[in-house]
Amino acid sequence: MNSCSFRCCFKRTFSTYLTVALMIAAYGILLLAMKFKDIMNQKLFTVDIGIKQAFSLWPISHLVFYYILGILFPNCHIFLILVGIAWEAFEQIFGLIIDFFMPERVKDKEDKSAYYKRWMSGSIVDIIMNIIGLYLGVASRVVYDKIKGSPPPKCCS
Repeated sequence: MNSCSFRCCFKRTFSTYLTVALMIAAYGILLLAMKFKDIMNQKLFTVDIGIKQAFSLWPISHLVFYYILGILFPNCHIFLILVGIAWEAFEQIFGLIIDFFMPERVKDKEDKSAYYKRWMSGSIVDIIMNIIGLYLGVASRVVYDKIKGSPPPKCCS
């Protein structure tokens, strides 16, 4: 699978990322305004991989989103990984800013069923889920194209 230029990948993926970012922002505003508990943040299960790692719907949503990105933009895998890492860094920094200016908003710190202890929280697990989802999507696209006899997708048209 060829890799496309970052400029091409940016143009192709911008609207997808913008849509998801706006949906996450709307969800966060709704949580804040309505004082709802984050249902995406409840622990679903724990995996023991040398260390115990709990999972909620947030990392699973990363896996699904990046699976879809891998299918839609298989030639942009390097760009997509870098954007995922940058997003997690942004979440970490923005989360610390929210903690500083709005400490009352950090409600999940005492909640033992919560996955993250604050709403905006960068995570290495999310990055790993991004990469797994992305390459599962890319592999699915390659298999689909082979079965259909389609040529590999072009970088930019």
